[in-house]
Amino acid sequence: MQAQANSGQPAGNLPSRRGLSLAAVLALFVAAAVAVNPLRETPLEDDWAYAETVKHFLETGQYRLHDWLSANIAFQTAWGGLFCQPAGFSFSALRLSTIVLAVVGLAALHALALEHGLSRIAANLLTFCVASSPLFFKMSLTFMSDVPFVAVMTVALLFYTQALRKMTWLSWLAASLAGAASILTRQFGAALLGALAVVWLADRQRFVRLTRYLVGATLPVAATLWQLDRGWNHSNWAAAHNLNRQRLYLFGTGFVKNVPWRPLVIVEYLAWFLMPLVLVAGIAVLAILRKREGTTAIRGSARRITLELLAWAGIFVAGVFYGARMIGVPDLMPFLSWNFEILDILGPKFRIVATVIAVGGAILFAFVLTRRYVEATCRPRGLHEWFLDATTCFSLLLALVFFLIGDEYLLIFLPFATIALGQIGRASCRERV
Repeated sequence: MQAQANSGQPAGNLPSRRGLSLAAVLALFVAAAVAVNPLRETPLEDDWAYAETVKHFLETGQYRLHDWLSANIAFQTAWGGLFCQPAGFSFSALRLSTIVLAVVGLAALHALALEHGLSRIAANLLTFCVASSPLFFKMSLTFMSDVPFVAVMTVALLFYTQALRKMTWLSWLAASLAGAASILTRQFGAALLGALAVVWLADRQRFVRLTRYLVGATLPVAATLWQLDRGWNHSNWAAAHNLNRQRLYLFGTGFVKNVPWRPLVIVEYLAWFLMPLVLVAGIAVLAILRKREGTTAIRGSARRITLELLAWAGIFVAGVFYGARMIGVPDLMPFLSWNFEILDILGPKFRIVATVIAVGGAILFAFVLTRRYVEATCRPRGLHEWFLDATTCFSLLLALVFFLIGDEYLLIFLPFATIALGQIGRASCRERV
């Protein structure tokens, strides 16, 4: 298996109708976007401020972040400006630029799934799950930075994964460009650099390959330094205001209170975003429970596994009460702002059902995802597969440290969740056979 992972062809690559299959998924996404009619001259949510940044850039040739925003969006500004060139500035053109980036990101997710050894059928289904995820689809129809950030980060994950597998100069250069674009969309793209450093330290040929790693890090480091300079020396009103809020969060009680709760709510929202994969996780759990002790790589009796599931259930249920008492969030979904307030309007019955789905799915997700590191058959194979996990780990650290958390910010965890759950489902199906 290791030889297959290090070969020129990704593991799990099956020669067949990948173009048609992926094209069908992307065509459905685009058709749904067209049905919503994104070509409307009206701002949505806060994207008016993002649009004003692009408008100023088009009119003056200078990048100046709008005072309402604190995340510097240099890449998104240039990307949106490119789509405004044919007919001038418009919200329709900017929204179209996001849809195109969303399609690129979905195609990159499909390729990333293949790089991680999943079959084309599985990659297509996982891509469809993300494309049809309600918040990803909604934010694809705005000029907010959420979907552009997820898209360029997924492209960067793909290129770095390929670079670590192939070790060619061209692949490292492509990864460096994509990594810089991610950081120039949101500062949190710097998680790529932390992951790259960890993977380099784990590489037994780290000094032989040092120049390649440096090529992959050069542009992202430059982008990070630019972001730091903009934040410290050219901060606007929003950046200064949020920096003060960040200090209060870190040096007050906010950080300490949030640390036990945030990882739990992240998993709950991933289950909410990816409801179809809750079924995959449930099937994987059933497959594990049916095994006899000592007959497979998965150890432990059905009783031990049941106790583990009950432990996860206790943790997540306790997390709901902890969030309500210590953080001040609702004790029923939605736990986070900003996009599922309709549950409040629908009433307590719908909120109870949504809470059961989110918390129950999170219990299954947490149990299944721990198998990824406990069981040898499910672990990432080679440094190129570990890069996704390392990047997600640093993204999680940033999500814990940042003073603000909302449902839109959790979209960045979709690539890891879909691929990791897909790999666990694949392993379970193989073992059942």
